[in-house]
Amino acid sequence: MRKFLKIYKKISRETKNIYNLTNESFSQVICCRASYIFTTFFIILNLSPNLLTFINFSISVLMGLLIMTGSEKFFDFGIILYFVYRVLDFSDGGVARFNKNSTFFGRFIDGLADIFLNAFFLLALAIFSLKFLNSFTLMFLGTLAAILTTFDSFIYDKYSALVRWSNEENKKKIKPYIKRTFLPKFPKIYNDVFSFSILLLFFLPKSGETFFVVCIIIFCVFLLSFSQNFLTHLFFARNNLGFPAKVKNSAKELKKAKK
Repeated sequence: MRKFLKIYKKISRETKNIYNLTNESFSQVICCRASYIFTTFFIILNLSPNLLTFINFSISVLMGLLIMTGSEKFFDFGIILYFVYRVLDFSDGGVARFNKNSTFFGRFIDGLADIFLNAFFLLALAIFSLKFLNSFTLMFLGTLAAILTTFDSFIYDKYSALVRWSNEENKKKIKPYIKRTFLPKFPKIYNDVFSFSILLLFFLPKSGETFFVVCIIIFCVFLLSFSQNFLTHLFFARNNLGFPAKVKNSAKELKKAKK
């Protein structure tokens, strides 16, 4: 018990400096705080961060499959699993920081799991809406939101990679990320509205009009988030990526360089 409390206190102290209301949305902070006890157990059990990421990925798959059944009972279980994922999503990083074995591979697969969670949840909710509510409108919006939320992450990574490349070639120091520096409150608002709306789905009658409206809100939040992200990055790319780019070397030139 003493060992458990010692680890718990250390985790909470270190994590509060990383995830707080200054940097994250309210819902993210709540999920982070809830993860402390699970992270402590995982450390005592000596589970690796990458294993935890795989477990969490499996939870997201099960979540989507339960929702897609079209059953009210399974739908509620799926919503519970969604929030289990959100809580445990902080545990792999917490274990890695505690054991000082963080890797970029771990960050890579963790990021992929997060992208899959959002896209699969939106797609599952769209299919549930079609099966249970017979709503082609929700099916269309949900599928579109699922596709665009995946593309959303591509925009972040593509912009970041090209800015770093441009910085290297043109000796510049442009920040590769603009998410936290430009309109930083909007992503937090989107996250909280989205999280609160999903929580509402658990308590609402699935055949009611309110359920339909909340689904619309969830899909529109993602569509709005994508639109802002796309236009913002397009604007910054036009201003920050207008520097000369070296012509890619031909196959013959690359062979000569290797010799």
